Amino acid sequence: MVADGAYGPATRSAVTRVQQRVGVAADGDYGPATRNAMKRSHRTSSGTHSHCAKI
Repeated sequence: MVADGAYGPATRSAVTRVQQRVGVAADGDYGPATRNAMKRSHRTSSGTHSHCAKI
């Protein structure tokens, strides 16, 4: 995936996969629940971005 500033189908798919991994509703929207879960996941990981590892 190349960063292009657009929230298109590839981004929605990636966000959905992250949501499934962090345990929030997998709707593809990057809202407060997703943001907070990702922050918690990041804080509890051992220095890696475990929620982003397989995107």
